[in-house]
Amino acid sequence: LNVIKKRRYIIPVGALKFELDVFENTAESGYGIMEAELPEESTEVKMPDFVTIVREVTEDSYYTNRNFASMDKIKLVK
Repeated sequence: LNVIKKRRYIIPVGALKFELDVFENTAESGYGIMEAELPEESTEVKMPDFVTIVREVTEDSYYTNRNFASMDKIKLVK
């Protein structure tokens, strides 16, 4: 497995905290993975205006650190 190198940015928006991971070794540029830290699962999420959602990947096993570590160059857009 390869070492995953990424920068994590913490973005507070209202009562929520978003974590944006930007990976160093990717096949594409301009993409990252963002997640919201929710106080409970039923919390309504409004993404910040500056974010464009390309794909919801919460339940997609492709978008795991373990899978990314198996790639020589991370491909975020599949």
